[in-house]
Amino acid sequence: MRILSFLLILPSFISCGGGDSSNEAKTEIVDSPELFIYEGEFFNAPKCEDVEGLEMKWLNPGKFPEDTVCVVKECYPNGQLKSKARLSNKSFDGEHYIYTDKGTLQIIVLYVEGKQVNTKYFREDQTMFSQEVNKNGVIDLTRMTYGLKGELRKTEVIVNRSVVSCEGPDCL
Repeated sequence: MRILSFLLILPSFISCGGGDSSNEAKTEIVDSPELFIYEGEFFNAPKCEDVEGLEMKWLNPGKFPEDTVCVVKECYPNGQLKSKARLSNKSFDGEHYIYTDKGTLQIIVLYVEGKQVNTKYFREDQTMFSQEVNKNGVIDLTRMTYGLKGELRKTEVIVNRSVVSCEGPDCL
């Protein structure tokens, strides 16, 4: 009976992108004593035409029907991929990649059922310079900032968009 129910519900899901499984973790941050380096396959952006998904001028998940599950992408005028995200039920779900116009990874935002839970910021040399662990969207979070050798320089706790504590050598 469950299989029959699933088969009846299945057509209600709208597919607006190829068979990409963007919700699977494709990145790994290596936490070595000296350096955080991005070791995923998406550090260099593919050409926009090589990424399956629905192209949008501005990624707005609210424009889709409730049961939409797909990959959406945004492209620069030069054909370079600007961003790529998985959309599920009118919100982002999984990793959202954001690239510079030169094609290097700039930001990875991890969403879980529409809630932003982790954001990683990268330098052009593939090293992570900052990471935010979100507790309540972007209002309450912990932000870690790293030096050129991967050393932790500052840990800030932010509540209601205000810094409430700071630890590390770069704190004022």
